[in-house]
This record gives sequence, C-alpha cells and structure tokens, in this order.
Amino acid sequence: SGSSFSAPGIPNNGMRFTSNDFNFPLAISWEPDLWGRIGNTVREYANAAQVSAADLANKRLSEQASLAQYYFELRGQDELIALNEQTIEAYRKSLALTEVLGRTGIDSAQSVAQAQLNLKTAEASATNLRLARAQYEHAIALLTGEPASTFSLPSRPLTTVAPAIPAGIPSTLLQRRPDIAAAERRVALANAQIGRAIAAYYPQIALSAMGGVESTAIGALLQGPSTLWSVGGSAIETVIDGGRRRAGTQQARDLPAVAVANYRENVLEAFQQV
Repeated sequence: SGSSFSAPGIPNNGMRFTSNDFNFPLAISWEPDLWGRIGNTVREYANAAQVSAADLANKRLSEQASLAQYYFELRGQDELIALNEQTIEAYRKSLALTEVLGRTGIDSAQSVAQAQLNLKTAEASATNLRLARAQYEHAIALLTGEPASTFSLPSRPLTTVAPAIPAGIPSTLLQRRPDIAAAERRVALANAQIGRAIAAYYPQIALSAMGGVESTAIGALLQGPSTLWSVGGSAIETVIDGGRRRAGTQQARDLPAVAVANYRENVLEAFQQV
C-alpha cells in the first residue's frame, strides 16, 4: 500500500510512505441454535423439498392417467370405426336392394332417398370418427414427447379386460396418493415456520475464532512472532422493528390453519374420487 502525498496531517515533503502486509488468516464461526431458528429453517426447507417431490409425483401420475385414458379412448375409436365400416357396407347393400325394389315398383322413391340418406350419414360419421382418433393419437404423441407428424399407432381390436377391483383398494389408494402427501407436508412446513418466526424475538448469537500469520516480509510469515489469533462472540438483537416480528408471527400462526383446511379438502375430494 502507498499513502497519498496530500493526505491530511501528512507534511508535504514530497515523500510517499509505502508498506507491505502479507497475511494468511483462517477463520471459523459457529452459531449455536439456542432458540431453534436454524433447526426450524432446516425442517422448513426439508418439508418444502418433500412438498415439491410430492407435487412432481402427482403431476407425473396425472399425466400417466391421461395417457392411459387417451389410449383406451383411441382403442374405443378403433372399435367404433370398425363398427361404422360394417354399418356402411350394410347400408350400401340396403340401398342397392331398395333401388332394385324401386325400379320394379315394389318400393317407392321415398324409400330409395331414405336409403341414400342413411348411407351418406354413415359415411359422414366415419370422417368424424377418424378425426377423433387422430386427436387422441396426437395427444398420446404429446405426452410421450414425440412429434405428432411422425407418431402413429396402428389400429387393433381392444382385447384388454378390465381388472377386478378388490374391496380394500380405495383406502389403500388414499395412502398412496401424492396430492394428499403434498398437502400433509404443507401442514408440517407451516408448523416449522412458526418456530422460525418465534425465534426472531431472541438474540442471534455467534461464536468466532481466527488464527493465522501476518508480517511485513513474506519470508517471515512462518516465524513465531508473526502468528496472530483472536476469539470472540457476538449477539445481535432487534430492539425496535415497528411490529414486523409480531405480524410475522401472527401470519406464521395463521398459515397452519389454512394448510390444515386445504389438507382436509384434499382428503375429502380423494374419498369422493376413489
């Protein structure tokens, strides 16, 4: 470092004072968790991570359910298309027979027109059925991460048999639902915030220690007289905060009630759905 020629209290003798300072300190500090502020903060973040994991599992389960639903809807469209093709073929034969009966005078022109209308209606229905199938196919492509233009599922008959549902399945599903797990973790998260808010009333205490070497010459750093050390502590307490801590504590006490109400709502909706 070098001093200024024009520094206050320094004679203007045209000389600059320079000095060297080499130091290598090692400092450690520790804050004892006397009031539970750190522990509650750790629990709060741990619960928040579990909430995020449950939300992710719930989102994945929802998308998997949508994928299964779209797949069976698509197979249902395959069955409807096959049935509609049989209907079209039957209407074609009926129209041919009605036209023969009309030419021989056995049937009327009105019957021929009705047979033609039935055939055209069935053919129009085939277009709508194929359009619906394409929409389900595109939805499946989206959920599987494939471009709709290059993704296709061949038509095949639906031979899957619906599984039998045991009597105890509903209660088991309630225990496995990730949305209920996320709601329960939000209750725990809100409770941890209460402890952190209350700890703000108490002083924040820290203990620190520092040791190292310091010298004006780098070659003398490792000599005994160059060692230095210090041990100390600090306590920080907010005296006046304009009611911020009181309001924060009240908010922290109100959040669990909201979380519990949402938890009850999720459980009741889950009972309804299962």
